[in-house]
Amino acid sequence: TVSRSAPVSNAAASSGSTSGNAAKSASASGGSASSNSSAKSATPNARTVYITKTGKRYHYDNHCNGGTYYESTLAEAEALGLTPCQKCVG
Repeated sequence: TVSRSAPVSNAAASSGSTSGNAAKSASASGGSASSNSSAKSATPNARTVYITKTGKRYHYDNHCNGGTYYESTLAEAEALGLTPCQKCVG
């Protein structure tokens, strides 16, 4: 479940705080080359995206359309039924 209670500040968005989680999961999966390649294929769903409380889209840019955005992962956004923003996601 995504918590949508704290808006993303510009400092938090640029800090890359979620990259540590991806590194932890990759190192926990083992040291073999095949494990690393499977971890890399799973990381796109761990990508940080930005969502609003009431919106129907997720964004890669937390300044898109000037909304108040909350940090989430791509997997969580898709689980909520959100679709990509045509402006910033493409």
